[in-house]
Amino acid sequence: DLATLRSALGDGGFPDARVEARTDRSSAGPGAPVVVEVVYAVAEGPRAVFGKTILRGARATRLSVLERELAYGEGTPFSMARLVRTQQNLDRLGVFSRVDVSGLGGSDGTEARAVLVTVEEAKPWSLLYGLGLEYDKRAQKALNPRLSLALTHANLFGRAIAGVVEARSSRRDTRLLLRLTDRSIFDSGLAGSVTAYLADEVRQSYTVRRGGAFFESSRLFAGTVKGALRYQYELVEPEAPPEILSEIERQDQRILINSIGASAVVDRRDDPIVPGKGWFAALEGKWAFPAAAADAHFLKGFAQLSLYRPFRGGTLAAGVRAGLAKSLVDCAPEANPLCLPNLDTPIVERAFAGGRTTHRSFPLDDLGVAGQTLKDGRGIGGNALLIANLEWRVPLAGGLGLVLFADWGNVWSGPSYVKAGEGRWGAGLGLHYLTPVGPFRLEYGFRLDRKPNEDAGALSFSIGYPF
Repeated sequence: DLATLRSALGDGGFPDARVEARTDRSSAGPGAPVVVEVVYAVAEGPRAVFGKTILRGARATRLSVLERELAYGEGTPFSMARLVRTQQNLDRLGVFSRVDVSGLGGSDGTEARAVLVTVEEAKPWSLLYGLGLEYDKRAQKALNPRLSLALTHANLFGRAIAGVVEARSSRRDTRLLLRLTDRSIFDSGLAGSVTAYLADEVRQSYTVRRGGAFFESSRLFAGTVKGALRYQYELVEPEAPPEILSEIERQDQRILINSIGASAVVDRRDDPIVPGKGWFAALEGKWAFPAAAADAHFLKGFAQLSLYRPFRGGTLAAGVRAGLAKSLVDCAPEANPLCLPNLDTPIVERAFAGGRTTHRSFPLDDLGVAGQTLKDGRGIGGNALLIANLEWRVPLAGGLGLVLFADWGNVWSGPSYVKAGEGRWGAGLGLHYLTPVGPFRLEYGFRLDRKPNEDAGALSFSIGYPF
C-alpha cells in the first residue's frame, strides 16, 4: 500500500512526496480478532509539472521525430514514469546509440520542471548476414544450404524510417525484398510498412514464382497485444500437374490474388528466441476478392497458441495450430469431379504440414489424407489444418540440449472433412545447440501409427524452435 500511494503521488505531479505508515494494535478479549488501526501520513511536497523540453544531439534526425515520442506534454503533472517511457520510446526507434532523459529542478520557486533529452545518433547503415542449413531426404534437393543478406538504412529522410533490401538464396527458394518501415505514419502513432518482393520456391508437389507488394499497418496495445491490417496484391505462377491445381490455375497459370487481412498477436513469453515461460497467441484472417484483374476468391483463417513452463530442470512447451480456408467459387465438376474444396483454392494458399516446424514424423509438406490432400504419396495441400505439439527441452552441457517430443495432426480437404481419428501420431527425440540466433536442431520423428509401405519416420535439421 505504501508503494502504491507513493507511485500514485509520483505520477500525479508530486515527485518529492513522502508517505509513512503507523499501526496501533488494540487489545482484544479471548478468542476475539486483534484490530490494527493504520494511519498514513502523507507529505506531498511541492507540486511539479512538465516545463520546457530541451532536445540535444540530433543532427540528421528531425526534431519532430523526437517530439512525437515524448510521453508527456508541457503543463501535465511531472512523472518519473513518463520520463522512463519517453526514453524507451526513443530507444525503440533504432536510430540512436545512446539516449538520456532527465528532469531538471524547478527554478525561481516555479512548479515547472524542464526536461533534458540527449541523444547520440548511431551509424545509419548496417549489413546483416546469415547462413543456414536444412535437410530432408525426400525433398527434391535433400541438403539445402541457405545464405541471407540484409542491407538497412535506419533513418531515411531523418524521420526514423527504415529502408531494407533483403535477399535470400538457397536450393529450394530465392527471394528479393524491398521494404520501407515507419514506426509512426505521419506522426499518427500507427506503425506501417510497404514491401515489394520477388520469390521462387521449390516445394514437394509444385514450384512457384511469385511477386507483388503489400502494405501493412499495425499498433501495439497494452504493451503486449499487436494488431495489424494488411492489403496485398500478388502475381503467382505455379508449375504443377494439372490435376492438383485449382480451376483458375489450370485456365491460366499466371494468376492474380487481391486480398485484405487482419491479425492480432499476444506475446507474453520471457524470450522470443529461447522461451522458458509464458505464452504466445496469434489470430489471422484473409479475404481474397476479385478486383483489379484478380479472380481468386476465398476466405482463410489461422489460429495458434503456444505455452511454455519450467519442468524438471528444462522447459515444457506445448502448441496447437488450426487453419481453415473456404473457396468462394462454384465447383466445376468437369475439372473437379469430387468437388474437393482444396482443389478450388489456389495451391499457394492451401495449408501444408509435415517437416521440421509442424509434424516431424513426415517429410516436408507430405502430411495428408490419401484421396484428399495426398496424391501419389505427395502432399497437395488442404483447406483444413490441425497440428498439436508437445516437447520437453532439457539442457545438457553448455549450449547443448536434448528434446523429447510428440506431434499430432493432419491436413484435410476442407473443414467438413476433418476427422480426429485421421490425425497422425508421431514421437521422437533430437539434439539442440543454442546459438545467438536460436538453436541448431537435429531431430528424428517416429510414426506411431505407421501404415503399410510407409517410412518409419523422418530426419530433419534446421535452425530455430518449431513453435
